[in-house]
Amino acid sequence: MLLKREKWITKNLQQTNNLHKCKELADLKIKNNGTLEDLEKEIGKLLVKLQIKYQDKPDWHRYFLNIAENIAKRSTCLSAHGGVVITKNNVIVATGYVGAPRGTKDCYERGYCIRREMNIPSGHRYEICASVHAEQNAIINASREGASTKGGTMYLFHCKTYEGTKKNSNGYPCFICKKMIINAGIEKFVAQQEDGSYKKYDVKDWIKDWKKKDIVDDKVLYKAKYK
Repeated sequence: MLLKREKWITKNLQQTNNLHKCKELADLKIKNNGTLEDLEKEIGKLLVKLQIKYQDKPDWHRYFLNIAENIAKRSTCLSAHGGVVITKNNVIVATGYVGAPRGTKDCYERGYCIRREMNIPSGHRYEICASVHAEQNAIINASREGASTKGGTMYLFHCKTYEGTKKNSNGYPCFICKKMIINAGIEKFVAQQEDGSYKKYDVKDWIKDWKKKDIVDDKVLYKAKYK
């Protein structure tokens, strides 16, 4: 009997020590040395502290990329969906998505992609396309409303779509869009990446590169594949 009692005491001492260790490691503590009403108040305070500590608030880049992702759902291109937000001082100036010019028939209404019908290789002859890129539409929309894009930041969400598939891609402007972004005076470009992260670019770096070498020598290029 004494041996069993000693084992019981040893076990409880170990449990007590473990509780003390847990108490030392705890980030938040609660007092329970009063009435039930006092305990309820302490629990309420603890829940508020937890709410503050684990606040799920996206940073500005993620916030605007989330908006761009929703805008992309308006796209009317069979091959790719893209959404763009242009901001200044964290205020939206303009938005745009991949789609046909106003009043014209888009690929969904036509029921086919004219580029594929004409066997045009992906990434070539952008002028033969029923859609306007999201970056271009955002800049055009800003102009229509008389809003300045100079000094702004452009956010791009882009994904490949065809035959019912959808795959996020590493957002990056084509050469035409890149030229327009530079001339629009946009200073920052932030793009969603395939893995869910985002990448930031300084437009001034694009300008410096093109002063030294040809545009086709860019290290990062627009990935123009149908799928």
